[in-house]
Amino acid sequence: MNKIHNFDLSGFPGLLTPLAIPASDDVETLWSWLESTLRAKADVEGLFYLAYPVGDAGGDPEQLIERAIWKTSYPQHYLDALYGNPLTDDHSALHMLNTGQMSRWHDPAEHAKMTPGEKRRARIDAEHGMAVGACFPIFNSRGRICGGFGLRSASQDAARFDGVLDAFGAQIGQLLIAFDARFRGPLAQTVYRLSPQEQRVLASVAGGQAADRTAHALGLKPKTVEAYLRSVRGKTQSLNTAEAVAKAIFFNLV
Repeated sequence: MNKIHNFDLSGFPGLLTPLAIPASDDVETLWSWLESTLRAKADVEGLFYLAYPVGDAGGDPEQLIERAIWKTSYPQHYLDALYGNPLTDDHSALHMLNTGQMSRWHDPAEHAKMTPGEKRRARIDAEHGMAVGACFPIFNSRGRICGGFGLRSASQDAARFDGVLDAFGAQIGQLLIAFDARFRGPLAQTVYRLSPQEQRVLASVAGGQAADRTAHALGLKPKTVEAYLRSVRGKTQSLNTAEAVAKAIFFNLV
């Protein structure tokens, strides 16, 4: 039996394959599958997921949470302590986003590099049972980082969790990248809640059609097309139609 730090890892690699991901577009079905798989096989309880179009972060991680789509099963009392922004002074998440590499929350070498604000955040993490875990990056089709996952260790045992990461970190990363490819679109649809007509208008514009040509093709008035695009910009928190189109393509909405 394959054990590391007395943690049973038997059968773990065989389950971490893209083919094991449910063929579903239901957000909760997919999320529950990932939670249960990682809980049973990788000492993980509590997930965070965030994805954003490359270039949309604006250089300010504090604002990234507003520009991205995200989902978490971190405890509510912990999120409340962070005023709802899980990225606030999060050294591990920022290290992952800056380097594109997996980052361990409990890495002493990284703790030594923390700013005063990040050290305060680390104390909050410890107080709420969030001191041991890891951040894994995800990438767009061109290999640029576009978000990532946070995985909280259920045991909060750094040695045991390091054993899991050392043995199966590569497989976990591959699974999460494959999961993102399945999950990103359904989650964006749930977050943005574009109507079928809004999607049709946006798809036409994304295909290079001007608003008047889109109106003609869909049997709508130009003012109606503009109204749909205005609604899309609001729902997707986009400053202009070009940004809405970029998000729609990135999140597989068109």
